[in-house]
Parts: sequence; C-alpha cells; structure tokens
Amino acid sequence: MSEVKVNKISPRSGTNVQLGDSGDTITVPSGATLDASNATTTLPANVVTTTGTQTLTNKTIGSSQLTGALPALDGSALTGIPDTIAPTRHSIRPSLNLDFANSKELDPRITFTRASNATYYDGYTSVKAEENLSYPSIPDSNWDATRVNLTTNNATAPDGTNTATLITLNSGSSTTYYLQSDNTANTSQTEFTTSIFAKAGTHNFVQLWVNSQSSFYANFDLSTGSVGTTGGGVTTSITDVGNSWYRISMTFTSNGHASASWVAISFQNSSSDGRVASWSATGTETVYLWGGQSEQRDSLTAYTPTTTAPITKYQPALQTAGNNVARFDHNPTTGESLGLLIEESRTNLFTYSEQFDYVGWGKNNISVEANAIVAPNGTLTADKLIPNTVASAHHMYRGVSGAVHTLSIYAKAGEYSVMALSFTVHGASVTFNLLTGTIVATAGTATGRIESVGNGWYRCSASTTSTNHNQVRVFTINGTNLDAASNAGDGYSGIYIWGAQLEEGSFPTSYIKTTGSQVTRSADDAEMKNINQDDWFKQSKGTWFVNAKTFEPTTFDDKRIIHVDNTTDGSNRFPDIYIDSDDVKALFIRQGLTLSANDFVSSDTYFKYSVAYEYQNANVAGDGTAETVNTTFTGSTSDLTTIYIGNYNGSNYFLNGYIKKLTYYPLRLTDNEITDLTEE
Repeated sequence: MSEVKVNKISPRSGTNVQLGDSGDTITVPSGATLDASNATTTLPANVVTTTGTQTLTNKTIGSSQLTGALPALDGSALTGIPDTIAPTRHSIRPSLNLDFANSKELDPRITFTRASNATYYDGYTSVKAEENLSYPSIPDSNWDATRVNLTTNNATAPDGTNTATLITLNSGSSTTYYLQSDNTANTSQTEFTTSIFAKAGTHNFVQLWVNSQSSFYANFDLSTGSVGTTGGGVTTSITDVGNSWYRISMTFTSNGHASASWVAISFQNSSSDGRVASWSATGTETVYLWGGQSEQRDSLTAYTPTTTAPITKYQPALQTAGNNVARFDHNPTTGESLGLLIEESRTNLFTYSEQFDYVGWGKNNISVEANAIVAPNGTLTADKLIPNTVASAHHMYRGVSGAVHTLSIYAKAGEYSVMALSFTVHGASVTFNLLTGTIVATAGTATGRIESVGNGWYRCSASTTSTNHNQVRVFTINGTNLDAASNAGDGYSGIYIWGAQLEEGSFPTSYIKTTGSQVTRSADDAEMKNINQDDWFKQSKGTWFVNAKTFEPTTFDDKRIIHVDNTTDGSNRFPDIYIDSDDVKALFIRQGLTLSANDFVSSDTYFKYSVAYEYQNANVAGDGTAETVNTTFTGSTSDLTTIYIGNYNGSNYFLNGYIKKLTYYPLRLTDNEITDLTEE
C-alpha cells in the first residue's frame, strides 16, 4: 500500500480533482476529520463510517447514501439526513414552560380567580363503595344452621329471581333456632352494619344478633314491618321492598370481637324476646330469607351479592375546589392528568340535585329509595329509581322553560341497566346502556355523551338545540327494550342515580351541587400580567406551543387557548390563539393577519399547535404538519402586557376544556422545529 503525505493539493482554478475511480474505497481513519466546510462537496454514492470518531461538516447526505454507524456531528448545519437517523431538534429551552399536566400547579406569576366552588377529580382520592363481608350472601348449606332446615331456590326473591331460601324450624322443647354465615372477613374494633331480606311464611318474628356480644341484638315483626325490642348500642332499620319482603338491618361497634361481622339471625317467639331466646317450635314455622350482608361501615348500603368470597369495591371520589382554586383535573378511571381545567360560568337550574324524592320531581309509575348507595363523591347520597308493576312508562320529570339545554345525571346499573334522558314536545332523547357504557339510541335533535367515572358509575348527558321543550324526563327501562312504555317493573329492581344538572348550553360542564336553590359556578380566569417587565418575553418575535383540548361539540368557535394583549380592550392580540370549528388559528390583530393550522381538531381530543414568528417570517404547525410561511409579517408591537389563559380578556370565549402544556420560546423556531414540537 502506497502513501502520499502532502499538506495541500491546490489545482488550477476551475480544475476538477477526482479522488479514485468507480469501485474504489476512500477511507477516513478513526479520529480524522474530512472538512469541506468552505466548499461545495458531493459525497460518493455510499458513505461508510467505521468505529471511532469521524466528523462530517456541512455535508448533504441523501436518505439512501448513509450506512453504518452515524458519525459525530459538529453542530454545523447538516441537511438531508432522514428523521429516523437524525430528527430535527431545537437546541434552545423554552423561557416559559407551563407544564400543567405534570406539575399540577400554577406558576406563581399566574393570577387565578373563580368566585365559587367547582368540582373535579384529583387522580388519587377514592372511597369504599360496595362491600359484603359475608359469603355466600344467599343462605345455603354453607351457613351454620341450628335446629332449622334450608330449602334453597324455593321462592321469588326481591329481585324477581327464584333464589329465595325457605327456612323451616325443627320441632323442639324450650330451645333456640338460628342461622348464621360464618364465612366472613374478620375485623375487630370497628363499626359494622349487618342486614338481610326477610319475609314471613307461617312465622313472623326474627332477630339479628352478634356472636359473643350479648347486648347487640334487635327483633323484627315481619307481619307489621316494625322493629321490636333491641339491645343497647345498636341502631336498626326495616324497609318494605315489596311483595311482603322487608330488608332488616342493625348497626353496632364490634368492641374487639373478630366474629362481629357475622350475619346471624334467630327465629323468635315474639318481637319482645331477649337475645336468641329459648322457646318451643312445632316444626311447621317458616320464614323466607335472601341477601345477607355485612359491611364495615356505620350505614346500610345497597345489596351486593357474594358467592365464594367477600367483596369490597372502591371508586374515585369527585372533589370540590374552593373559591379561586385552580382545578387540575384527571380522568377518574385511568388517572390520566388532563391539565388545567378552564370553564365558562354555568348555573344548575335544578334546586335539589341529589334528592330525587323531593316533591319538585314528578313521578310517573316510579318510586325513589333515598340514600341507597355510595355516590360518585363518596357520600351515601345516591338514590335508587324503581319502576312499579304497571306496564307503562316509568320516569321522573321536571318542568323547564324553552331554551337550549343540557340535562345530565350520574347513573349506575342496578337490576336494570337502560336509562333514557328526554326533552318533551319535540321528542329529543338519548338512551344509555349502563352496563356497557354506550349510547344505544338518539332521537330528534338530541345529542348525547356518556363518561365512566368508576365502579360502574357513568355521567350521562343529553343536549338539544331546540327551544320549544317544556319538560325533561329521566326514564328507567326494564330490560333492553328501548320502548319505555312496554315493560312492567317488579317494584324492587331499578337503577341508581345522583347529581342531576340542567344548564343552558349545548354541552355539559362540571357538576354543580344544589341543596334548595339554583347555584352558579363562576368562570375560571387565569392570567399572567406584566410580561413586558420580564426578560423571558420578547415583544415582536417568539414561538408559542400548546397542547390542549375542548369538550365542546364540533360546532365550537372562538374558543381561546391563549390571548396575549396590552390591556383588556382587545386592541392588540399578538397572538390570539383560538379554536374555530376544526381549525386552530393565530390572530395578530395589529397585522390584520390570521394563520391557520387546518382541519385537525375534534371535540374531546388533545391537539398540539405551534406558532412561530419574526420579521417577514411567520408560520404555524398543527399535529405534525406545518403550513406555508407568511412573509408579510412585520412583528411590530411594543405594548404586550398580559397573557389570558383559556379565555379572552378574562371575560368570555372560554376554552371549556383542558390545557396540558403551554410554552414560549424567545425566538422564531424553524419550520422543522415547530413541526417536530407538534408531532412528539
């Protein structure tokens, strides 16, 4: 191998110098630099890099030319390399980085106001919802029976199934007769509520009692539906659930006995007997039982069936933020951080949002069991809506005045799973399946939404643009037949509901609780003032990036993401970034210029948008696509003082959605860089 070592090859001006012939390999050793920064150079068809450090300076390399390991870059412009090898990256950090979704806090320079409470999910708070520590919940051979016989699947249970158990007492002389479930999760030193459904056969008197705690017992008369003699330290209830069935319960504090979570029931001679009294039965006395339950809490909740194991379920708890406290909302089921929530002002026109037994709700072939189950906010305030046995429509209703309205309610399947929300007169309605979490039908001018909020609860809403309705209705439908008038109920089965809201507007906003009068939730106002006094901000150039979404329908317009202005008169707006239909636009009012990233915004879907500008060089990008550079932009302004976040001048055109991230760079990033920002 020959070597030629020279300091410089200097051909005559205009002369071409060729290194090698076709098929030759020209090797740049490890540590060497091939520098053609001051010349126009075309590389061979293939550039092969070897182990070590080679530096290519200012070379244009086609996508088919580069093989082997990528050489080190010296920071100079390098074009033509495909993104999969060297993607475009901006090297400067943003001077303002409001990462709301991850930080879950406001920059101290932001002023936030809202003159009312407001609801949201914090992403971590949950509450115990359903629980049954006794199993199996329907009495069978797994229960301990003392001088009684069990016949399972003998009668119609409260839920309409043939699963009730017949209890027949043995004949005896001055003895006790009782039954208990001893398959429980043992917990001591806490409050318990034990309950069971009972119906008189030929015998009327039963007693709930606690093993090894002599004062904890309560008698019940199944013929009159009344509570008899009780021991000390207990509270009791008896509720008629139809067809001569009663649900009986007793609440107590366990006093340290691990067996306190048993469901134990004795069969008494009278409603005034003492604890597990002795008496003589003839062998013909019968009682029906179904649905035993033990809960580690101080209140009775809806029945939760068990078979081979205890059940305890938790659910996310809706939270309340106080006045002037920003909401960093979360998806209640996935825990995803949604960002800063910005909403317009709305009023809940219903005066009792959580009390459906309130007289203001009309009832048509339907009844309400109050405080039947734990609600989405973690309180025992959700009601059960129960159709009666009439083969007709089963619904609640409220009168309203004609306007564009949205009706929303939290709902959960019970024994039934289909619910409809409707507006009268023009037949607008939406029907929901509460087991699958889907909309199964719409009618008239109605549009609907359904959102899971955990543990089988959904927030369902129906909106209409018509203004001639005079009543709203909530239907409970037996089975899956969508004709609400076709099926009779059984007087026990139904659905669970909570948190009704009627608001003027074409889409639902966050829940507003009412307890006797209408309540208004004020608008969210976030502003950053005096930006002209900060070094991070440049008046006439820069790059803005936003990651946001709106939950308004696709007819939205003028929904502000940010509005940078001088005062509150809107005379500058530089820029004003807003959603218009399915476009995001950046308006520079002093320029008379609007730049749009087109056709990529959908309701309830996050989008990424960036606008970059300097003298005669402005452009926008949306979700990975840049538009055409505008060369008429002058960037002349000097009086920008305030950033309004998610609204216009702090007063209207609210985003009604979430901002995950908002950043500003104090220079005009390149088109490749703003494209890269919006596609990451």
